[in-house]
Amino acid sequence: MQTPQYQIVSIDRDYSKGLTPRFFTRLPPQLIGIIEKNEFETIITQVNQYFIEAENITWKTIIEESCSCLSCGLTNCCFKNQYHRKMIELQEYLIQLNRKFPSLQFIHPINNGFLCFEISIFSSQE
Repeated sequence: MQTPQYQIVSIDRDYSKGLTPRFFTRLPPQLIGIIEKNEFETIITQVNQYFIEAENITWKTIIEESCSCLSCGLTNCCFKNQYHRKMIELQEYLIQLNRKFPSLQFIHPINNGFLCFEISIFSSQE
């Protein structure tokens, strides 16, 4: 009988460009041979882009947040703000990646307070 085993790889947060959550695009040694370097960099760059877009200040976000403050948060019941929408988009992207790479599970950074981006590597051993 095979017992599924897994290992968690943590991608550290990159604080060099400010407080917006960003993660290093360097391929961890545990993922070598499981995912291509350029594909990994593309994935992390896309994850970083979701956070950049989520924290981008526009007139729309100013109006959304002003309405939320004036209504004591009641507008959040009717519609989600930009940050929440982008986090939902990121979750959908991670679900797609989990389907594309069955031996990997990409875990939303919100689960660990945005401190790192975790990837579980699954393998079956007897």
